[in-house]
Amino acid sequence: IDLPSANPDRIKQQLSEIMPNVVAFCNAFKKLAGSNQLAIMLQSVESEIFIMRILYRLLKGRLNAISKHDSILIPASEYLQAKDKVLNVLNEYIGRGKFQLKEEVVENKKK
Repeated sequence: IDLPSANPDRIKQQLSEIMPNVVAFCNAFKKLAGSNQLAIMLQSVESEIFIMRILYRLLKGRLNAISKHDSILIPASEYLQAKDKVLNVLNEYIGRGKFQLKEEVVENKKK
């Protein structure tokens, strides 16, 4: 999908060609529940995963963690402990092997 130059109608058309079942589900859900309800439901699921499960488990394990949208920020020194807890939550909630974890290390540049 060519996102930078595509308009929303073109993106939907390309998605329909690549993932017709997903687009059909989204359209049916919006028709049944209302056009904004799919977005609201997905935001609720995201909140459940990141705040109520992942962040809770990290803080319960006495790790220094904060949430930032759909990310969890932790000190590098706690990375391995945090990653283990995050993977456990995602495996429980989504299922082992049914997700891809994106990891990004950001250096803190103090002046």
